[in-house]
Amino acid sequence: MREVKLEYCLPVDKSHIPVLAEVLELYYSFDELMEMASIFDVNFPEEAIWRSGRFNWLAAARQLVERIDHGNHYKMLESLLSALEQRNKTAIARTDWERRDAHQCATPKIEQLAAALGEPGIAREIVVAEEKPFTAKAEVREFLERAETPILVVDPYVGVGTLDCLRTMKFPIRLLTGSHGNSVEAGFEAALKAFQAEGFQIEVRQHGKLHDRHLAFNERCWLVGSSLKDAGKKAFHTTEIVDAKVEVLAALEAKWNSASAYPPLPALAAAPAAKP
Repeated sequence: MREVKLEYCLPVDKSHIPVLAEVLELYYSFDELMEMASIFDVNFPEEAIWRSGRFNWLAAARQLVERIDHGNHYKMLESLLSALEQRNKTAIARTDWERRDAHQCATPKIEQLAAALGEPGIAREIVVAEEKPFTAKAEVREFLERAETPILVVDPYVGVGTLDCLRTMKFPIRLLTGSHGNSVEAGFEAALKAFQAEGFQIEVRQHGKLHDRHLAFNERCWLVGSSLKDAGKKAFHTTEIVDAKVEVLAALEAKWNSASAYPPLPALAAAPAAKP
């Protein structure tokens, strides 16, 4: 398998927020923007976007830019910019020359925003060839460092290599693994205690019915082809789940909630029998 190293693009610069707010207000109504948000399942908190009884376009633009790697914000912004380009062209063509200035001035602003959007900051896919363990683990760490929320890792098989992939995480980690005899490598429990002693917030649970591997953070979810502990020993790849994301995340949460703690809590000793 050929190694593919993906480029991570920087998020849209915050200096573009006022420009985005300006063109959104020029070409969209509040109702249209909320309809788009509903289509892409993006929520704008009412307390953030309403100020003194007026819709705050700047706050809406700020959320779209600052949360671009969360959920479907990127896709919504991508769709909005595509429509803005078309609406701008239509407005220039259909407006008399005396009132055309505002639309002509908006053209380079929309082009600038479209150019700045680029690709999403968090890759949709990672592919690393087998026999490249250092490259694979570096790719995984770089990928996970972009998390801005707690992370859920679902992997039927874990080992010390799993924790090595997670050692740059800054947010709490939930690790769900299998409960079979070979689900947890020897030495993992001791490594987990050392990992926690260094200040990492991680909770591990076990479930008897795990098959696929997943990573979930920033309101997004990826399917992982092989265990993190074996990243690079075997061919390693991740693919983002888009259409079935809601259902997959719900199923993963249900398994987490029904899983048992790791390490298992020691069994309570039976009370001594009462003397006759």
